[in-house]
Amino acid sequence: MNTSRALPGHDFGLAASRFHRATRQAVEAALQPFELSGAQYGALVFVDRNPRTSNADLARFLLITPQALGRVTAQLGVRGLLVRDADEAIGRRRPLALTPLGTRVVREAEPAVERAQQQLLSPLTTEQQLAFLHALDACTPFPDSPGKDLT
Repeated sequence: MNTSRALPGHDFGLAASRFHRATRQAVEAALQPFELSGAQYGALVFVDRNPRTSNADLARFLLITPQALGRVTAQLGVRGLLVRDADEAIGRRRPLALTPLGTRVVREAEPAVERAQQQLLSPLTTEQQLAFLHALDACTPFPDSPGKDLT
């Protein structure tokens, strides 16, 4: 008799949802001193790593609608962290770019976010953490971006 248990979708979904919420809470708390939401920070980091990116690429990466992204980029623009580069426009596409202030804020916020994420992953060994991150990337690919090398 086979006593191994299959991984039911409900259990996986519940675990993924709990992990997402725990991550979001930890990251949002780490970002409070910078007055950034998780989506705003994600947008800044993506634009930092993918200069001259488009709204469409950014929305796909963040898994949000173009309308929601419009609100995020507008808020970042008002704060002077993000601009649309009219000089680099290709047709109607006006690429996004960080301002010097936006770059500084990303550099200052990254260590706080990394500490929060590391604390969440602390029950895992370094090898398990890398395997977990590779597995997440494999399940949520973004083929239009070179991404960050995890090794």
